Amino acid sequence: MAKSKPTFSLPVTLAAEKIVSGQSKICAKRLKKYKSEDPESLHDLRVELRRLRSYLRIFRLYLPESCKKERKALEQLFQLSNKNRELDVHKAVLTSWLQEESLNDDQRAAIESVLGYTQTKPASQLPPNFDKGVRAVLDDLNGKLKPSKNDAKAIYCHEFAVKVIENYGKRLEFFLNGMAESNDALHKARITAKRLRYFIEVLELEAVEEAVAELKDWQSELGDIHDLMVLEDFLYSVLLRLNESWLETSWKGETPPTTLPESIKQLFALKDFVSQKQQAKREGLSQEKRAELLAKLEASRLSLKALSQA
Repeated sequence: MAKSKPTFSLPVTLAAEKIVSGQSKICAKRLKKYKSEDPESLHDLRVELRRLRSYLRIFRLYLPESCKKERKALEQLFQLSNKNRELDVHKAVLTSWLQEESLNDDQRAAIESVLGYTQTKPASQLPPNFDKGVRAVLDDLNGKLKPSKNDAKAIYCHEFAVKVIENYGKRLEFFLNGMAESNDALHKARITAKRLRYFIEVLELEAVEEAVAELKDWQSELGDIHDLMVLEDFLYSVLLRLNESWLETSWKGETPPTTLPESIKQLFALKDFVSQKQQAKREGLSQEKRAELLAKLEASRLSLKALSQA
């Protein structure tokens, strides 16, 4: 049997079909291990589905137009599972912080209170047919991925990769430069780094290995900051629930307290702790570190460009 060509040396139409089809199969295998009561199985499934979404987006011009429907369906399924996954992350982060000696009494009490509150939340907020929805999307997608004809005029995957790295690199630089003033820029930098990493990773080329490692590191750091931002929002929602209870008691005729309730003071102390963690993470993403990432992306782009011209 003849050995199949490396992905990067295929026409981009064939590469797109091969990559998306292969990732769809990986998702199907992961779906078989999914259990609604197991948070880690949901996380593992989401990771692979996220890769599939990225490939559908990046290769959208070289896939059947109808594949857009499956990409939108995957986005909707992610929306259904976001809150569930976020709650699992909150629990894990807060539990790990209980081991930190730098916590003061108010912060520790707030963490224990919030963890107690999370235990009252349902173990799963996903609809019972979530896995069936994923399976239907994968089945529909596989039915549309027919072998493409080798168009002599089509560009090759390594040529396409040069354009992707250049375009996504510029976009990433723009968002990284705006992170200090905008949380939205930080969120978009995280998503862009993730999509770019997934794309160049699948090329399986030594020339991009350093860029992949750097993107993976940035994805992790930006992901940690994002989790802290979402945790702050979650603490605010808990604060509102406590505050609503207090207001309801006051509404019944009792004299409102002249000072804040202890539970609310503790939550504000925990918010300060979260803000300090987030600030420290942001300060670690220095200009030098950004320059190093962009330099490695440019080196990868030039290596692929040389390959496409060989």
